[in-house]
Amino acid sequence: MKARSIISFRCFLLVTIICLMINRNALGQTTSDQNILSTYTDTMLINFDDAEKMFMGKNYELLAQKYNVESQRALYLQAKLLNNPNLYYEASLYNTYSHKFFQIQKGEQGFNGGINNPASQGSYTWNFSQVLSLANKRLKNAALAGTNVVKSEYEFLDLIRNLRYQLRQDFVELYFLQKTNNLYDIEISSIDEVINAYDLQFNKGNIPLLEIQRLKAFQISLASERRKLLSQLIDRQNNLMILLATQGFPYFKPLINITAIEKLQFSKLPILTLVDSAEIYRYDLKASEIQLVADKQNISLQKAIAVPDVTLGANHVSNGNYVPNYSGVNMAIGLPAFNRNQGNIKSAKYRLQSDSAYYKSVKNQLEKDVWHAVTQLIQTDIQYQKFDKNFISNYEKLLEGVRLNYAKKNISTIEFVDFYESYKNSVVQNNELQSDRLSNIENLNFIIGKTIFKY
Repeated sequence: MKARSIISFRCFLLVTIICLMINRNALGQTTSDQNILSTYTDTMLINFDDAEKMFMGKNYELLAQKYNVESQRALYLQAKLLNNPNLYYEASLYNTYSHKFFQIQKGEQGFNGGINNPASQGSYTWNFSQVLSLANKRLKNAALAGTNVVKSEYEFLDLIRNLRYQLRQDFVELYFLQKTNNLYDIEISSIDEVINAYDLQFNKGNIPLLEIQRLKAFQISLASERRKLLSQLIDRQNNLMILLATQGFPYFKPLINITAIEKLQFSKLPILTLVDSAEIYRYDLKASEIQLVADKQNISLQKAIAVPDVTLGANHVSNGNYVPNYSGVNMAIGLPAFNRNQGNIKSAKYRLQSDSAYYKSVKNQLEKDVWHAVTQLIQTDIQYQKFDKNFISNYEKLLEGVRLNYAKKNISTIEFVDFYESYKNSVVQNNELQSDRLSNIENLNFIIGKTIFKY
């Protein structure tokens, strides 16, 4: 009777394993995965090109930086404008002799047609003046503002470079995290089915506790690893939603042409040529370089500010000077007795020295970053090329045989779990290796400032 129960159990387990093998490709979205997807509003299949189009059109950081560029252009326009002239007018408030307010008409007439009493006449004064900037202050200020416009444009382009790199990195990592997540879905579903079958037979006394405990320990280990994986996956989803400024909460499913990526070769990368390219396309370096131009212009401007401006004017006084109607011209200029803008000039010179040192630092860092990016990419590519492309597929063929042999009790539970875990680790490591290789490609493109390798 007991032998018949064991045979019955083996037949049941064999049927269960075969059903899992048949439905293996249909287990990519388990109940736990569906629970996660329920928090998203829709699913979006998206490739690199579509993602970058959305990014360029919707990203809020880029929009903010665009407005900053326009703000600098407006300041350049303002810097070119001339100083406004100044018009001054004054009239007497109250004439105590004639008892009139704001009197500007003539006073009492004498026998000869003149003013009989000047006190009876109202008084008013007007003055027109214009400030003239010396030492080409306006032109120097406009030149500095124009340089700041160019710098803001470089900063905008460098922001695109940084955010685009973040976008592509998150895109790549999400793609391979989802592949790994699908593996965990399939393995967890398979193990759950086997454990459910074992629970029934354990309750009937057909199998020992040790076997089912070993399977449950493996089940717990897979669930723990998958939780960490899902945390990373959700982080990448969140990053993409922010970068693409999406409405709602779409679940992104990246599309990547793996075949095109595998054909890329990196055995010979000319580092010096790539450094030259980076110096051309890296806009943060250009921004640092243009800042030196701005610093020199600022020194020239601060020296010009030390030269006082001249104010020229003309004025007219009615009944308020030694003659009844007085007209004159005037000129005013500040005397640089104490303030000759010494502090600002000295500060501008130190700023030039500081920015010059920073520019050299950025340039030196750039050269080292290119070398590091090339070295990392070559090293990862060598490891990837050594990896047998048929290794995973061969493992999958063996895995199906292992399932059948386990159902027939030709192998032990420990051997079954070890093989399952080895398969899982191999697939995960392969996904990580491909992800690292593609991330290093993107890193080199980022360091150079231009897409060197397309796929």
